[in-house]
Amino acid sequence: MCQYRIWEDLGAYTGQIVRLDPEGFPDAWFKNAIANLNLRRLDAAEASILAAMKLDPEGKSPRNEYILALILAGKNELESVLAHLRHYIQSDSQVADMARVKQQLDVLEREMASRREAHP
Repeated sequence: MCQYRIWEDLGAYTGQIVRLDPEGFPDAWFKNAIANLNLRRLDAAEASILAAMKLDPEGKSPRNEYILALILAGKNELESVLAHLRHYIQSDSQVADMARVKQQLDVLEREMASRREAHP
Protein backbone atom coordinates (compact mmCIF):
# COMPACT_ATOMS: atom_id res chain seq x y z
CA MET A 1 0.00 0.00 0.00
CA CYS A 2 2.85 2.38 0.79
CA GLN A 3 4.37 2.06 -2.70
CA TYR A 4 0.98 2.66 -4.27
CA ARG A 5 0.62 5.86 -2.26
CA ILE A 6 4.05 7.08 -3.39
CA TRP A 7 3.14 6.56 -7.06
CA GLU A 8 -0.26 8.20 -6.49
CA ASP A 9 1.41 11.22 -4.90
CA LEU A 10 4.01 11.49 -7.66
CA GLY A 11 1.32 11.23 -10.32
CA ALA A 12 -0.80 13.90 -8.64
CA TYR A 13 2.12 16.27 -8.08
CA THR A 14 3.53 15.97 -11.60
CA GLY A 15 0.03 16.12 -13.04
CA GLN A 16 -0.46 19.50 -11.39
CA ILE A 17 2.85 20.74 -12.79
CA VAL A 18 2.05 19.76 -16.37
CA ARG A 19 -1.47 21.17 -16.15
CA LEU A 20 -0.06 24.52 -15.03
CA ASP A 21 2.74 24.58 -17.61
CA PRO A 22 2.44 21.80 -20.22
CA GLU A 23 5.55 22.86 -22.14
CA GLY A 24 7.87 24.04 -19.39
CA PHE A 25 8.77 20.82 -17.60
CA PRO A 26 9.46 17.78 -19.79
CA ASP A 27 10.87 15.97 -16.75
CA ALA A 28 7.48 16.32 -15.04
CA TRP A 29 5.88 14.53 -18.00
CA PHE A 30 8.55 11.81 -17.72
CA LYS A 31 7.94 11.30 -14.00
CA ASN A 32 4.20 11.38 -14.53
CA ALA A 33 4.59 8.60 -17.10
CA ILE A 34 6.59 6.51 -14.62
CA ALA A 35 3.99 7.06 -11.88
CA ASN A 36 1.16 6.05 -14.20
CA LEU A 37 3.13 3.05 -15.46
CA ASN A 38 3.60 1.83 -11.91
CA LEU A 39 -0.10 2.39 -11.22
CA ARG A 40 -0.89 0.37 -14.39
CA ARG A 41 -2.61 3.37 -15.98
CA LEU A 42 -1.04 2.59 -19.31
CA ASP A 43 -2.97 5.00 -21.52
CA ALA A 44 -2.16 7.91 -19.20
CA ALA A 45 1.46 6.76 -19.00
CA GLU A 46 1.74 6.61 -22.77
CA ALA A 47 0.21 10.07 -23.20
CA SER A 48 2.67 11.50 -20.67
CA ILE A 49 5.78 9.93 -22.16
CA LEU A 50 4.73 11.03 -25.65
CA ALA A 51 4.33 14.57 -24.31
CA ALA A 52 7.83 14.36 -22.81
CA MET A 53 9.20 13.13 -26.13
CA LYS A 54 7.44 15.92 -28.03
CA LEU A 55 9.27 18.44 -25.82
CA ASP A 56 12.56 16.70 -26.60
CA PRO A 57 12.71 16.72 -30.42
CA GLU A 58 16.49 16.20 -30.45
CA GLY A 59 16.20 13.08 -28.30
CA LYS A 60 18.45 14.36 -25.53
CA SER A 61 16.59 12.15 -23.06
CA PRO A 62 16.88 8.67 -24.59
CA ARG A 63 15.42 7.09 -21.45
CA ASN A 64 12.03 8.24 -22.80
CA GLU A 65 12.33 5.48 -25.41
CA TYR A 66 12.87 2.86 -22.73
CA ILE A 67 9.90 4.01 -20.66
CA LEU A 68 7.72 4.02 -23.77
CA ALA A 69 8.87 0.45 -24.49
CA LEU A 70 7.85 -0.63 -20.98
CA ILE A 71 4.44 0.99 -21.38
CA LEU A 72 3.88 -0.66 -24.75
CA ALA A 73 4.96 -4.00 -23.31
CA GLY A 74 2.19 -3.64 -20.78
CA LYS A 75 -0.20 -3.07 -23.68
CA ASN A 76 1.23 -6.13 -25.47
CA GLU A 77 2.39 -4.06 -28.47
CA LEU A 78 5.51 -6.14 -28.88
CA GLU A 79 6.62 -4.98 -32.34
CA SER A 80 6.65 -1.40 -31.07
CA VAL A 81 8.48 -2.47 -27.92
CA LEU A 82 11.25 -3.95 -30.06
CA ALA A 83 11.55 -0.76 -32.10
CA HIS A 84 11.77 1.48 -29.03
CA LEU A 85 14.27 -0.76 -27.23
CA ARG A 86 16.47 -0.77 -30.33
CA HIS A 87 16.22 3.00 -30.63
CA TYR A 88 17.09 3.41 -26.94
CA ILE A 89 20.24 1.29 -27.29
CA GLN A 90 21.30 3.06 -30.49
CA SER A 91 20.62 6.55 -29.20
CA ASP A 92 22.84 6.36 -26.13
CA SER A 93 26.02 4.29 -26.04
CA GLN A 94 26.42 5.17 -22.35
CA VAL A 95 23.20 3.47 -21.24
CA ALA A 96 23.87 2.44 -17.65
CA ASP A 97 21.69 -0.66 -17.92
CA MET A 98 22.84 -1.66 -21.42
CA ALA A 99 23.39 -5.34 -20.57
CA ARG A 100 19.92 -5.68 -19.05
CA VAL A 101 18.23 -3.87 -21.93
CA LYS A 102 20.07 -6.00 -24.50
CA GLN A 103 18.98 -9.11 -22.60
CA GLN A 104 15.36 -7.90 -22.64
CA LEU A 105 15.67 -7.21 -26.34
CA ASP A 106 17.12 -10.68 -27.02
CA VAL A 107 14.34 -12.40 -25.08
CA LEU A 108 11.68 -10.38 -26.86
CA GLU A 109 13.21 -11.02 -30.30
CA ARG A 110 13.23 -14.78 -29.61
CA GLU A 111 9.60 -14.59 -28.43
CA MET A 112 8.57 -12.71 -31.57
CA ALA A 113 10.43 -15.18 -33.79
CA SER A 114 8.70 -18.14 -32.17
CA ARG A 115 5.32 -16.42 -32.56
CA ARG A 116 6.02 -15.85 -36.26
CA GLU A 117 6.94 -19.53 -36.70
CA ALA A 118 3.78 -20.64 -34.89
CA HIS A 119 1.57 -18.30 -36.95
CA PRO A 120 3.19 -17.78 -40.38
